Amino acid sequence: MARRINDILEAARSLSREERSTLSRQLGRELDEESPSQANAIDPAAIIGLFADEPALIDEVCESAMRSRERSPLRLADE
Repeated sequence: MARRINDILEAARSLSREERSTLSRQLGRELDEESPSQANAIDPAAIIGLFADEPALIDEVCESAMRSRERSPLRLADE
């Protein structure tokens, strides 16, 4: 998806200032016309996808979360 967005941005940069302004207004209108449920729908996998180029960072975050849960479990096991 990031490549597609970069391709779109590159194409937009080749437009004249007037054409970019028109494109911006039209995109704004289309976004405003979306229903609130469409605009607020977030795919949980999309958040992880933002870090596709940072596997070491994701590993570090996951390891940190697991260490934290080991130290302070969300609930204590019945003994």
